[in-house]
Amino acid sequence: MHLTPNKWGYLPGHNQNQTKYYAEKFTNYTITDVSGFLVPVVKAYSSSPANKVRFTVWDCDTLGKPGVVLGYKDELISSFTPYLYHPVHLTQTVPVNGKFFLGFQLYYNSPVDTFVVYMAPNRGVNGDNTLYIKKGSLWITPTQFFNDTMVVNTSMAIKLLGCLIGVEEVDMESQVAVYPNPVSDMLNIELYDVVPGKFTCTMFDITGRMIPVEPFVVNTDKMEIDLSGVKSGMYFLQIQVNNQKITKKVSVIH
Repeated sequence: MHLTPNKWGYLPGHNQNQTKYYAEKFTNYTITDVSGFLVPVVKAYSSSPANKVRFTVWDCDTLGKPGVVLGYKDELISSFTPYLYHPVHLTQTVPVNGKFFLGFQLYYNSPVDTFVVYMAPNRGVNGDNTLYIKKGSLWITPTQFFNDTMVVNTSMAIKLLGCLIGVEEVDMESQVAVYPNPVSDMLNIELYDVVPGKFTCTMFDITGRMIPVEPFVVNTDKMEIDLSGVKSGMYFLQIQVNNQKITKKVSVIH
């Protein structure tokens, strides 16, 4: 990913700005303990067999940023294979309460390592951002990191392994992202942290007439819809995840 005119690298991953910490915010989770991560690795090259990545759980501070380290697990970079989800199991489960962060710390050895995970596309001005980057002693958003006029709202694709409590119903409204909105061509529908047994969507215009669209399944928690042939206007997207239905307003502009 292009960082500045004279620096190229990966985000999130090793880059010439030597970004060391990446954290993903998790909210509204009915769990008491984090037991580990599922990490979608894009690149993994270790310049030495002993070089590592530190996977970390933070609490949420009063500013909504990563605070106190609650637990961590070191993993050798050489143990990862690119283009696969890898489980990272904490030595001990970490107690959490509602809001917390999962992420990792990189070490800039010489010669340098390469370790990169997947991230979501830019969700635009109206999208949600759950990714935070530590620059110096401060946690900042990707938009602040780039110091640019573009708005980068995104997330890492790290998944949570946790211990569930009770049988509370997930707040599905907060677990589904629809972006960009307004949209002119490809609309993304993404699940944050729900295992979908059933994941479908139907589109209606403001009169309630069904609009024929063909969702393309990218993976188990993401779909894309080509709206380039749909007339400009306001529409309603009915999304069904497992046994729950939610409705999102979508504005199509050409």
